[in-house]
Amino acid sequence: MNEIADETDGAPGFSAGAGLVGGGLTLEWLRRRVTADESAERSE
Repeated sequence: MNEIADETDGAPGFSAGAGLVGGGLTLEWLRRRVTADESAERSE
């Protein structure tokens, strides 16, 4: 029998690409938050 192994990592519906996109969005959100905090400190 020639069976192809199911190569899922236990997280159905999510792929490595989705993880990378989510990580990138998180980093961008943090970068913008830090920039906003710094500009608020300078205006005081």
